[in-house]
Amino acid sequence: MTIAVVGIAAASTNYLRPWAALEKRQTAASTYTVVHATEEVEKAVRYEFVSSALVWALSVETPAYGGGNGAGSYRLFRSVDGARTWTKEREGKTAAVWATLLSLRFVDASTGFYAADDPLTLRKTSDRGRTWKTFALPQGQEIQTIQFIDARHGWVTAGSREYFSRLFATDDGGNTWKGPIDVPANMEAWPQFLDAQVGWAGAAGDDHPHLFVSTDGGRSWGSRDLPMPPDLPPGLRFYSGVRLIPGGGLLSYVHANTEDSTVGEYAFRSRDGGASWVPMIGLPGDGAYAIGSVFQDSNHWWLVVDADLYKTSDGGDSWIRFHDVIPPTLSVQRVLDSRHAWGQFFDEPNSSDLALTSDGGLHWTTLKGPSHT
Repeated sequence: MTIAVVGIAAASTNYLRPWAALEKRQTAASTYTVVHATEEVEKAVRYEFVSSALVWALSVETPAYGGGNGAGSYRLFRSVDGARTWTKEREGKTAAVWATLLSLRFVDASTGFYAADDPLTLRKTSDRGRTWKTFALPQGQEIQTIQFIDARHGWVTAGSREYFSRLFATDDGGNTWKGPIDVPANMEAWPQFLDAQVGWAGAAGDDHPHLFVSTDGGRSWGSRDLPMPPDLPPGLRFYSGVRLIPGGGLLSYVHANTEDSTVGEYAFRSRDGGASWVPMIGLPGDGAYAIGSVFQDSNHWWLVVDADLYKTSDGGDSWIRFHDVIPPTLSVQRVLDSRHAWGQFFDEPNSSDLALTSDGGLHWTTLKGPSHT
């Protein structure tokens, strides 16, 4: 059995960009799934950590090596006792396992979304999963991601297997969709939306790193330059990505590449909506590891580097290191408050199991994920 960790910005290896290797070795809140591959089947699970008690899990299964976002089956589970027991809520078939897996999102304790069936159909609950309504998704599209930021506002990305090229938007909870909207050709990651109007996305470009930003809900996109890392030779190609910090801040990362290799990796933070940027400092990897931070709020972040836990209470200006407190292969996924956080194991023998801390990350209790059998 082999294990692979996959980020939401790269649902399978078909979607990986040159900067994705940095993401794979770092933590990003609620973005990682664990993939089990055998000769017969691939299985993956994604969690939504609503509270220390309420957790949702979506598992998908597809024939091994079936090719990217293929057809398969899914199971939706819920735990109301902190992952000590699980109840299977729904199961069925799906036309696109990765789109289904990455669609699971609870915007609050009551309201959640996921997509399944053939053709792919949106499911929405407003009563903690007791009932689900179905809504049509844009037809004639190879849907890659479905994301919602609240009960009404969501976006669909669609395109070919390796690249997305179109965007659809809803402002009525999936009842109707506007689009298609063409996105810039060198947009390098699926857009992330801060609110109903403002969205950000990574970019590829020669000679200077930049991001894309929209201020009209994704209908149009403009370029926003990032700082030029110092002491680099000319003729490089830059790949950038972005994380949204609660409260409107931004955390961006940049890969500077030649044709054959990565020359440097950098991270920058903005507190003013991308108008100005400062380099991240005080962390391994010249600050580049900061992109793996998990945000409790705008100022309090957690970051796992190997077995060490780093914390900041001032938005990354300074960090405190807690040495050797993270169990092997544990990735912090959701920070609930200063003491409580969820983590997920991503390697054998505990693959897809969970861990909960109630003392700020110094000790962790291991809990079982839902059965895949």
